Amino acid sequence: MVVIIKFVKSNNGAAAIEFAFYIFVFVLMCGFMVDMSFSLIKKSQVERVNNSLIAVLRERVNFFNGRTDLTQDDLSQLKSIADILLVNDDGTVAPYQLGLKMVSFSSRSTQQNPIPIETHIVTQSISRCDLNSEFTSTADLSTLSAWGIPPASTANTPASWYPVYEVTLCVPGAASWFFQAMGTFNRNLGSIYVRNATIPRL
Repeated sequence: MVVIIKFVKSNNGAAAIEFAFYIFVFVLMCGFMVDMSFSLIKKSQVERVNNSLIAVLRERVNFFNGRTDLTQDDLSQLKSIADILLVNDDGTVAPYQLGLKMVSFSSRSTQQNPIPIETHIVTQSISRCDLNSEFTSTADLSTLSAWGIPPASTANTPASWYPVYEVTLCVPGAASWFFQAMGTFNRNLGSIYVRNATIPRL
């Protein structure tokens, strides 16, 4: 009888440990799923915002008086749009960093020999966002350009390389539920970077 009681108690202890282990694994899985869900939802939102910004930036005739150069005013205008699109339910705007890059081409460029010139401007830096190291390389952006004459140009306008614009948006990652479940606090998900590039509509 004593042996049976000891066996039952031993099994109960093992079952309790096994149950605690399953609960721990379940909590970790829940934390991981919450992190992934949040990241996917947030990335989808940031992608929609960035698509809207690049669509505005490329309309050089309608919104920028036909000029092709990038200015601080361009960045300010796009930031004001992003502020509206990224507003939270409580009226606040989560931190983000916005950057614009333009690859234009020297007047000495030819169809066979494009000479790219890089320009980029960014909003104020924030924690966990570093756009200066996240822009697409000038060489890669240059391949998106096209040689031609803008439709709105006069008959005497010579052909040239179209400039290429890139909009990059960074949103810092939120606190990770997975790491909190692991007992590690002050750990965040990776920052979300979204880029879009286009040639202007002239």
